[in-house]
Amino acid sequence: PDTTPPVISHDPLTTVLQTVDSLRIRAQVTDDYEAGIDTVIVEWEVVRGTQRLQKPAFRLRLIDAFDAVYQGAVSLTGEIQGGDRINYRIVARDRSRNKNQSNNPASGFHSVQVVGLQAARDSYSNDFNAATAAADFAGNGFSITTPSGFSTPAIHSDHPYPDGDGFPNNERDLIYQLLVPINLKDQNTTIRFDEVVLVEPGEEGSIFGDFDFYDYVVVEGSRDGGRTWQPFADGYDSRDNSAWLAAYNSRIIRDPANAESQLSQAVGTPSLFRAREIDMLTSGNFTPGDTLLIRFRLHADQLSRGWGWAIDNLNIQVPKAPPVTSVEPVFSATEVSVYPNPSATGEFLLEAKFSEKAGRPSVSV
Repeated sequence: PDTTPPVISHDPLTTVLQTVDSLRIRAQVTDDYEAGIDTVIVEWEVVRGTQRLQKPAFRLRLIDAFDAVYQGAVSLTGEIQGGDRINYRIVARDRSRNKNQSNNPASGFHSVQVVGLQAARDSYSNDFNAATAAADFAGNGFSITTPSGFSTPAIHSDHPYPDGDGFPNNERDLIYQLLVPINLKDQNTTIRFDEVVLVEPGEEGSIFGDFDFYDYVVVEGSRDGGRTWQPFADGYDSRDNSAWLAAYNSRIIRDPANAESQLSQAVGTPSLFRAREIDMLTSGNFTPGDTLLIRFRLHADQLSRGWGWAIDNLNIQVPKAPPVTSVEPVFSATEVSVYPNPSATGEFLLEAKFSEKAGRPSVSV
């Protein structure tokens, strides 16, 4: 007799934008017996204040027999609003006479926060020092914090970031979503920030999109409220800067969480910050007049990982300060005397005459 329930592997959702049109769920569901899986469904509800709005369950269908990946979606149009919470769980039953059942999570529900958007702006700037800075962002695997060794807050991924174990392809995406839409202009359309990138480098010669590009970070935009996303520029890894690559490779050990993987124990420091500038029009994916959502994404495959990503001093469509071309005149001494010879030991006297009152002087010797 088959008394073993199916096994469900799932990387749970944590946030969803109020503008998206569907709740999409993907999971791997396996069974030890040839009878296999009978049904995989998602039970869900919307929590609004004190109300719990039960919704009809929807089915996940097999899309990849080799990896036993199931996928499904349900429309959210008219179902959610900012501040809601979606609770869901995956229920799988096998084809045995016992109809063995398992749930993911084993008890309770996964909880997804429905995030509302702020009013659109022409520009955005944040040095993340204010206590309210985090109110402009939502996502998973990132937070605004001040790790040991840093003196001011910034956006930081988990340190170290986790390996990919989601589906498909045993991958994982950490996402930090700016909740302020940006009205794309026709000039000064840059995203500028300082960053540290200590993520697994791809193979030598690999480029963004290649199978052997491995882990990477990328800045993306959406012109349809978060339904689809396009990169502003190619993703990149620790190879993008020689100091990052040297740091990543300086402390490699076998990953204690995965015997087949490596872990870089190198820790990011403020000295590794480098400036990044991305023109939102260069990719050709967006045009002036678009209202864009912007997000930061760290992609990880199933093997090898490192410290992660830090982002500070974010400026979007904020013109650079003009270069300094002159300075105010500073009064100078017209006569300076030093005696006796200051190379001698002991005390000596310094006298100076100025064209205007100088106040108490500060002298370094």
